[in-house]
Amino acid sequence: MEKEVEKWLFVGIDVGKRRHDACFLEGDGKVLKYMQFDNRIESFKRFLSNIEQFSKEGFKVSVTVEATGHYFLNLYSFLTKRGIEVTVVNPIQTDSVRNVFIRKTKSDRRDSFIIAELARLGRARKSNIDSERSRISNIKMLTRFRMEYVSKVSNIKKKLSSDVLRVFPEFFDVFKGFNTRTSLMILRNYPTPRRLLREDRTILYALVKSWSKGRMGEEVVDRLISLAKDSIGSFIDIDAMEVEIPFIVDEIFFLEEDIKEIERHIEEQSSEIEEIELLKTIPGISTVSAASIVGEIANIDRFDSAKKLRAYAGIDPSLKESGDSVRGRSTISKRGSPYLRRTLYYAANVSRRFSPTFKEYYKRKLSQHPNRERYAIVYVANKLITVIYYILKSKKPFDPFYEMKIKGIRPEITTVNQES
Repeated sequence: MEKEVEKWLFVGIDVGKRRHDACFLEGDGKVLKYMQFDNRIESFKRFLSNIEQFSKEGFKVSVTVEATGHYFLNLYSFLTKRGIEVTVVNPIQTDSVRNVFIRKTKSDRRDSFIIAELARLGRARKSNIDSERSRISNIKMLTRFRMEYVSKVSNIKKKLSSDVLRVFPEFFDVFKGFNTRTSLMILRNYPTPRRLLREDRTILYALVKSWSKGRMGEEVVDRLISLAKDSIGSFIDIDAMEVEIPFIVDEIFFLEEDIKEIERHIEEQSSEIEEIELLKTIPGISTVSAASIVGEIANIDRFDSAKKLRAYAGIDPSLKESGDSVRGRSTISKRGSPYLRRTLYYAANVSRRFSPTFKEYYKRKLSQHPNRERYAIVYVANKLITVIYYILKSKKPFDPFYEMKIKGIRPEITTVNQES
């Protein structure tokens, strides 16, 4: 008796924002059906019923979708919850097949056929979407969301700085910025010199002492009052400034509270993620920084060398050097993830203060390039990302004295604290 030949049906789905196009392609390359369905539950059920009908007819169904932004996730979740195995492919893969067509026209129907054809030819490489990667994806979303809020605060503080320079530039002789709650509270209640001079000095003493939790007192108040008396701040539009500045300060406070709440969620969702716990063993790396780095890297196995990870971070410096001198301006490549690059820069700035390994390296680089602190921090960030690579590859915590024996690492780079 002849063995029955297995019938295959390859379903390719071109994912859109509001609707999706599907091509049902038989194993021999014959198109059996095209269908279009909306990004809604009833349409999803209609699509699923088509798959189930073909299964009843003896077809073994393979479903492949293209990872178009985040729009494929709804359909992917719907199908996998109902026991349908879904292969998710990168758009780069479908582009490689699209290029074989002489007429490189683009249409939703054509694209769904290409995705199905990719699967039929066995060239659909399945993306890694599992529960652990999903947790890290959530972390990535939250840390990016937090960074957006941090950027908002930074931009608002620039606006506040501009206003203060206009009406009370001498304020910055006492406070170098707005990094303390005391400086912001003073501006919230006394946004201009004239408002400050109207207040009773004894009350100011008590308020500043309370706002600073006892760290500041009469000396700060006396200096502010002295500067306010001879301030060169403009009186033009000062009435408007006395309204605007307190509102700006309130917005900063509001956003900073939101950031704290986002960070609380990040810490909750970071618990028991091995990669994050490992990176927290690096002195100066907080939970939020570790979560941001892990979220952006996603899977360390995507990188087969520390050099490729550095390139992805885009922080590799490009200095025109001759001996000990620097010619021209330092630049970094700025490729890859800007979120990872920014996190690494700030993490490096903290680690060089708390870690002897990074502190000594920072001092050495700063001595080579005096008065160029940012260059030295970029070098530390490069060293930090190399250490991160080894830690994640070996799954061992940071230890500046531990010899990292990792398969594939060049012999000359064997320890986490070695010179780069």
